[in-house]
Amino acid sequence: MGCTLKKETLLKLINILVIGVGIYIFIKYIFGLIAPFVIAWLLASLLHPVVTFLTNKVKLSRGFATLVSMITVLTAFCTLIVFLIQQLYEQIVAYANAFPIYRKNIEDLFNAIETKLQALGTILPIPETFTTIEGISLEILNYITKWFCLIIEGLLHLCYASFI
Repeated sequence: MGCTLKKETLLKLINILVIGVGIYIFIKYIFGLIAPFVIAWLLASLLHPVVTFLTNKVKLSRGFATLVSMITVLTAFCTLIVFLIQQLYEQIVAYANAFPIYRKNIEDLFNAIETKLQALGTILPIPETFTTIEGISLEILNYITKWFCLIIEGLLHLCYASFI
């Protein structure tokens, strides 16, 4: 039983391949060259109304109005970046200082859960793997892996069936 593709399907695959290669070439080789011009155009488009306002209402020269608006935007942008870096640093320091407390709380929680599971195991006939956190996590991972494999297998069958 040979695998034959319909002409429309083959053309769609070729189009997708050509578009994918085109996007790859554009991002890899061309985007780095034109990105500064695109950014400059966007900045100029955003600053144009402000420059026009400063020129018409405040009676500044266009060059000076452009300089003032660019310095204002760059200062605001740099201030925002510094603020974000400062906030990130403070959050990392706070987390690092509180990490031992978080770790102890999580360990206490897991120990309490295991104790309750073991106590439940003496009352109910629970398999040994379900009386520890490690056993439960392994069973969950096995279950997820099984379902993931079934889903991938189903998708492959669907893809294969659509090309026949």
